[in-house]
Amino acid sequence: MVDLSDMLQQQGRINKRKSSRVRFPGIGKFAEASGVTRIHAYRVLAGERKSPRLEAAWVKFQEAGK
Repeated sequence: MVDLSDMLQQQGRINKRKSSRVRFPGIGKFAEASGVTRIHAYRVLAGERKSPRLEAAWVKFQEAGK
C-alpha cells in the first residue's frame, strides 16, 4: 500500500524539511556594523565574493565575541 505523503512527495507537491544550521552566527549584527547587507556579508564569507576588508573584519568580530 502506498502512503499518501510518499506519493505527494514523489510528485513534488510536498518536501521534507531539511535541518537548518547556522553557518555564520551573528552575521546580521556583523553586517550592520560593517555597513554592508547581510547577503553581501554571507556571500563574502561563503567564498562567493572577495572582500579582504570584510574578511578581516569578520575575524576581529569573532574574536571580540569570544
